[in-house]
Amino acid sequence: SGSLGMNLSPGNWRIATGILRRPVMDSQLSYAGKPDANTGKNWGGVSRTGGKLNVGYDGDRVGAYTSVGFFTLDGHNVDTNREVDFGAGVYSRLVREPDTKVTIGLSFTGFGYEKNLSNFSFGQGGYFSPKLYTSVTVPVEWTGYMGSFTYQVKASLGYAAFRTDGNVYYPGFQILQDNLVTFAAANPTLNLATGYPSKNSSGVSY
Repeated sequence: SGSLGMNLSPGNWRIATGILRRPVMDSQLSYAGKPDANTGKNWGGVSRTGGKLNVGYDGDRVGAYTSVGFFTLDGHNVDTNREVDFGAGVYSRLVREPDTKVTIGLSFTGFGYEKNLSNFSFGQGGYFSPKLYTSVTVPVEWTGYMGSFTYQVKASLGYAAFRTDGNVYYPGFQILQDNLVTFAAANPTLNLATGYPSKNSSGVSY
């Protein structure tokens, strides 16, 4: 893994851009990989490679920020994937005293993947990869100090929703997928699934 970046700070503005390559640590499969008992091959060990741009303004009482990133995800015997993410937010310092600060904000996060490779059969990546994920959050932060004692309290409340596409059991390995489909068709009483269904989910986050 590694990264290369640049940071600029003209006045109250903050501009940062970088190129990075990092392991995907959602699961053991995505991070380290594992052997497949049926084929005798290893798969997994996914890395995320790409770039990100962050722009922010930090004033005395208010601030705002936005970011956008583009990434390619690849691993050993794992279908290649692409990711786009976006974020934006604003915040206000309700209290700004020498010994205590209270900040409240509103933030939006969104990201999506070309393919759903979140499962654990051969060729899948074992990492969360929805077609679209969005969340709106209200974060609150309280920091301060009393003598030599310092404290920081953070909390957030929001709403998140995501949608994942369906996918075959063995993406990128057509022979394995065809064999599964043929076997399932020849044995209808077993009710074998040949792929993963799409999914929608939403709810409160905190």
